[in-house]
Amino acid sequence: MSNASNVGTSQHSLGEAIERLRGKWAAITAFGVLLVILGFAALFFSLVATIATVTPWPVLVLLLRPYALRSCCGVYPQRAQGTCLP
Repeated sequence: MSNASNVGTSQHSLGEAIERLRGKWAAITAFGVLLVILGFAALFFSLVATIATVTPWPVLVLLLRPYALRSCCGVYPQRAQGTCLP
């Protein structure tokens, strides 16, 4: 039984396919090296983005804590009686 996709095409061997790729080995290798470099860059930038996003939060919490206490308790942290402090 013949398949409609095989009509008009001849069978090729694996050896012939490898021979056709033999002349393009430099481009294939360069593409592989480029993909490895871009993969490492993606991992590096992911780490940098995580550090840049996570680092400012403790600083902001420490800097803005007196303002949060004043708005919550109506007093500055130095004058609080201990009721507003966690």
